[in-house]
Amino acid sequence: MRGNINLLQERIVSAVGTRTPSPDRREKAYKLSKLLGRFGIVVASGLARGIDTSAHTASIENGQPTIAVIGTPISKVYPRENEWLQREISEKGLLISQFPPSANVERWFFPMRNAVMSGISLATVVVEAGKTSGALKQASYA
Repeated sequence: MRGNINLLQERIVSAVGTRTPSPDRREKAYKLSKLLGRFGIVVASGLARGIDTSAHTASIENGQPTIAVIGTPISKVYPRENEWLQREISEKGLLISQFPPSANVERWFFPMRNAVMSGISLATVVVEAGKTSGALKQASYA
């Protein structure tokens, strides 16, 4: 973990979904995260493109903490375009990885992180997801 580990003591709700959302759902993820933060609820997501990025960005832009549960070692950044966001979250929120820093990134790491995210959250909101998405796996865990 990197960041404020005390956030794990707060009320946490996960906002997850597709990497290729419709503009409407991207906006809904942003608004949902902003609203949850206003009520003192910490938003967790997976730092992926799409819904996850919108959820984390809303929290950061509105001065609210967020937790990123990533599917890579903490020493790696994925996707590359979220490097700034991962850095912001590690400084203003909490970054969590269950994988050792020296591990190679494996495709099956990403569904595994959904189990961790579900475990730290009181609830999971699937904003938009395809039939085989990790977000639906997380809903099943929840």
